[in-house]
Amino acid sequence: MIWGCDEPEFDTLDEANAILGTIMARYNEILGHLETAPDTLDPVFLEAPEGHVIVTDWAAGFMDVVLLRAKAWAPILEDEDRRALMLPLLLLGSDAEQPLFDAAPLPDDEMEKLLAVGADVLMEAIPAIYEFWQDRITVSVAAAAHGGT
Repeated sequence: MIWGCDEPEFDTLDEANAILGTIMARYNEILGHLETAPDTLDPVFLEAPEGHVIVTDWAAGFMDVVLLRAKAWAPILEDEDRRALMLPLLLLGSDAEQPLFDAAPLPDDEMEKLLAVGADVLMEAIPAIYEFWQDRITVSVAAAAHGGT
């Protein structure tokens, strides 16, 4: 997705290492925040000329990644208690012309309210989504340690 669905092309090995190193450094920074201090998570949101934060592009990018591995994300969407964590991403990341789901979109006034608090809502949802996956990993490791029982 980063390179337009093509293989990346680098002029030199140093250039490849620098670019991939930057990506991995950001990945590790995000992971560190999620593991130790989720309230310090600092996503890169666009800012409108008027000064408000634009969260829709970030949410759409997140959902693009989810859709790349939709089957892998199915457990959170099937979990009755935690699937609501994905709702802000679905609403904020959905294109009105190509919605990510078949539900009716929010009325304009409700969507404006969500957009106004979107960054805060996402910063609550993302650590909780991460925790969901960490809980599943812990359960899987424990089950494997006990012979799958």
